[in-house]
Amino acid sequence: MDIQKIIEALDQNGTTHKPLDRIALFPCDHEALHVYWEITNDRLLNISRSLELDAGSLHRALRVYDITWGSLSGAEATSYWELVVPEDATNWFIADIEQGRTYIVDYGVMTPENRFMTLLRSNSVFIPYEEARHWQEQHPMNLGLFHEEYPDASFFASCIRLA
Repeated sequence: MDIQKIIEALDQNGTTHKPLDRIALFPCDHEALHVYWEITNDRLLNISRSLELDAGSLHRALRVYDITWGSLSGAEATSYWELVVPEDATNWFIADIEQGRTYIVDYGVMTPENRFMTLLRSNSVFIPYEEARHWQEQHPMNLGLFHEEYPDASFFASCIRLA
């Protein structure tokens, strides 16, 4: 069965996934995060219109905030850095983070002048000093807005570390 037939069958059953603007951040292990997001075309078009820029000139990016000594708003972040991600990406693995710190991630666009514009803000995640696997077994994470589609499920970070 091809993908178009599957989509049509889901449409007829009323179970088609409706795109939403949402983001979720998970600890992967004691040195990494994994962030998942969904963003609607309408939201991307709105930001390109408000900036009076062609959508193609806006690069997708993540801004990772260490908010260990700051606030959830990111305004008083201990530090932050940005990663440009492919336009079609819906998740990203963020490696080499520090243990014992709390992080949030913004998904946004980078203008041609390298100005970052936030479109989505994640939940906060604390990275423990111990191995995350043991910690995750004791602390399953709720998907936040993703949880609406899977209300009875608990999710654990799913990362495969290569090297």
